[in-house]
Amino acid sequence: LFAISQNVADRLKRFNDVPAEVLYPPPKLDALYHPGPLGDYVFTIGRLDPLKRFDLLVKALKHTETPVRCKIAGTGPDKEKLEGLIDKLGLRGRVELLGWVDDRAAVELYAGALAVFYAPYDEDYGYVTVEAFKSGKPVLTAADSGGVLEFVEDGKNGFVCAPEAPRELAARLDLLYRDRERARQMGERGREAVARIGWEGVVERLVG
Repeated sequence: LFAISQNVADRLKRFNDVPAEVLYPPPKLDALYHPGPLGDYVFTIGRLDPLKRFDLLVKALKHTETPVRCKIAGTGPDKEKLEGLIDKLGLRGRVELLGWVDDRAAVELYAGALAVFYAPYDEDYGYVTVEAFKSGKPVLTAADSGGVLEFVEDGKNGFVCAPEAPRELAARLDLLYRDRERARQMGERGREAVARIGWEGVVERLVG
């Protein structure tokens, strides 16, 4: 029996006493992700849902000292709430809700970002983490984000912040904005962390 992450394997064991081997599947566009110049925005993508906590990123931008921006791709029930929060905090010029974007656009948004934010609550696996690292970008997440924490090492290839701590997240965004070389190095370490995730290894293990 295989599980897509240690987080899922732990649940199987905890609730059903069923052991499982972890086998990380690669993202759909695995071969297309690539590093690019470090831009002035943090990128995130996914369903606009409360559990994804995109509002935490918006709140963090209110506390940044640098002009770092953010781009949020995706659709979902939290769209109007996020739009209202952006207006309330006066961030209309710095936060972009991109809506649905196609695969090619998503790949280039990753490539041109300064960093990637991905802090859902207790995520099963989290393709966004792997996609960000394959694009050479550090990942900012939360201490209760589940499977994301199987890849993100605080201070090494990203930052792990306390949940619901926008000021802490803002400080990390400012750090990356001011120190592009550190951001680049962290992104490279991220690439190393997911270098072995690919279909060849998955298929070999499944049929071997």
